[in-house]
Amino acid sequence: MRSCRIKEILSSYLPIELIINILYRLPVKSLIRFKSVSKPWKSLVEDPDFVKSYMDQQQVKTKRLITKCDTSSFLSTDLDSLDKLSIVNMPKLQRSYRHIELIGSSNGLVTLCCTFSNLNDPLVFDFIIWNMATRKHLIIPLELPHPPKCTLLVQGFGYNSVCDDYKVVRAFKSGGGGGDGDDLITMVYSLKKHEWVWSTINSPDYHFEDLLVGSLVSNGALHWLAFEGYAWDPIIVAFDLNTEEYHKVSLPVNVIADELESLRLAVLGDSLCILVDVGDVDIWVIKDYMVKESWTKVYSLRLKIFPMPLAFSISGDGTTLLLLKYKEFAHRAYWYNPSESTIYLCKPSLEEEVQIFVAPSSRFVTAMIYEESLTPIVGSKGTRGKPTLKQREK
Repeated sequence: MRSCRIKEILSSYLPIELIINILYRLPVKSLIRFKSVSKPWKSLVEDPDFVKSYMDQQQVKTKRLITKCDTSSFLSTDLDSLDKLSIVNMPKLQRSYRHIELIGSSNGLVTLCCTFSNLNDPLVFDFIIWNMATRKHLIIPLELPHPPKCTLLVQGFGYNSVCDDYKVVRAFKSGGGGGDGDDLITMVYSLKKHEWVWSTINSPDYHFEDLLVGSLVSNGALHWLAFEGYAWDPIIVAFDLNTEEYHKVSLPVNVIADELESLRLAVLGDSLCILVDVGDVDIWVIKDYMVKESWTKVYSLRLKIFPMPLAFSISGDGTTLLLLKYKEFAHRAYWYNPSESTIYLCKPSLEEEVQIFVAPSSRFVTAMIYEESLTPIVGSKGTRGKPTLKQREK
């Protein structure tokens, strides 16, 4: 067994148990640098058994904020301090893409939706699953037949811990729009099986207000804001990554919203939370998932702006909230400290602010949080050919 040979070589210098224990305490970037020390070190860091154990026992987790800069690079920033800015270039690709969207991140893997043809054509693009720390990537070409007159509504990416699989999810409405009685067509890509599975739900009552709105992962499900039924009541729509079924999450009892613009979704720790614009900005956290009565208001921020939540960071002085302020095509990042009831501008140095850029054609911020990891990508040797397509058995 390869791992046994690695341990034999390394243990001639130090006890292997001591080496492994030390490595568990190091960040991902340190381990990646160690790969250049020698072939045994490289083999150890890349060994699947070590990677799995490291991820289970990882003691130093580095979270970073990434935002889109242009069509070929991203700005990566240390989340806790926002003072370590770096440019991360995309892998060398065979195609030149016209438009790139961040659609999700999970366990260190970032997924991009890359269009290389007509921006209005939902069929002509690739997905790229990318580990920004290890620089490994996999291109999933999308060349699939879809029923005519379908409109792409939402998409997302997440990890299914039950079957240890990563999934890309796309939801369409038949009939060319979000009219009543239209079918909801869902396509799910499995990284492990390298296949797309599509299914249809008859006459759903979900109305997504904006196309391609981003999703959030919590409790093993993707989440989007939507309206429901003829009354257009605001709700949270969830897609379970294990069962591949939809369910709704009700808003807090006292929250009433006529427009989705007055609501924002975020994740605090492992819990889903929602920001509500009521003059002040109220932040609610659902303590017991799917239990409407468990929504609890944890903060009420007196702000002159309604921000886009990006992340909660646990620091030495408690929980701080990273917010964005809308300003045309470049947004400013702010930290809010609940213990001091203060909000301040993020300035990595005296000369610059942290700006989050958005595409001129979109009001959505192309930014998200990812956690550096050694997570391998199955078949990560560039393009992986055309995936199979099948219909889900009913």
